[in-house]
Amino acid sequence: MAYLKELIEDNPVIPAINHMKQIDEVIALDAEVVFVLCGDIMSLPKIVKRLKDAGKTVLINIDLIDGLAGNRIAVDYIRRTAKADGIVSMKATLIVEAKRLGLMTVHRYSMMDSRSLIALKKQYQISNADVVEIMPGLMPSIIKQVNEAGPTPVIASGLVCEKQDILNALNAGAIGISTTNKECWSI
Repeated sequence: MAYLKELIEDNPVIPAINHMKQIDEVIALDAEVVFVLCGDIMSLPKIVKRLKDAGKTVLINIDLIDGLAGNRIAVDYIRRTAKADGIVSMKATLIVEAKRLGLMTVHRYSMMDSRSLIALKKQYQISNADVVEIMPGLMPSIIKQVNEAGPTPVIASGLVCEKQDILNALNAGAIGISTTNKECWSI
């Protein structure tokens, strides 16, 4: 989805909330896109509403929400009940379902070895995600290779702790970075 890519390019640092107490801090930021990595099925609609009322585009890491199973009905819950703009997931089947339902999608990958890069190339064809998020985000040469592997824009995340980490990822071709490190949120 070109719209998600443009939002991230306009503001490449994506705050990732992993504690409920960070919601107010994120609301105060200029960041347009927010990843929610915490909560449960009972609190999620309220979290999303607070962030959306503040003008944020909200994507839920569906793999990390308590009470959601990794199946298609969970994606529909994110859309209809939580009313989020999209999902982040490591599961291609959930990405496919989210796209079918009109949600923004971020397919998250852990890059552990050269086989991970080969698998990622195959996953591009299955998920057709709007954006790929690779972890850890401290691998500029891998970011370049992932960019060359397919047309999907790349976000770097995981272990991004300093301004130089952000600059290295962006210079390697990432359109943005996702971080839970609040010191990086306003860089």
